[in-house]
Amino acid sequence: MNDQLDLYLERTLDTPRDLVWKAWTDAEHIKRWWSPRPYQTPECEIELRPGGKFFTRMTGPDGFDYSRPPVSWRSSPVSGSSGRRR
Repeated sequence: MNDQLDLYLERTLDTPRDLVWKAWTDAEHIKRWWSPRPYQTPECEIELRPGGKFFTRMTGPDGFDYSRPPVSWRSSPVSGSSGRRR
């Protein structure tokens, strides 16, 4: 991994931890929230394993259709208030 390119997100939510995990790791959940309205995410592929792929395709009412090659996936659920992992 590359600290110059890796993306780390941290936020405290008043939501069950397992639901937040599903929102980020289940393709059907991501399709519902990934794109800002009126755009949509009709395709999402997740291989939830080290080195697995993460792919989304976003479309819009103006003919916008965007996807890019899948990116490599690395994540892990954490406990406690500071979830940053390396």
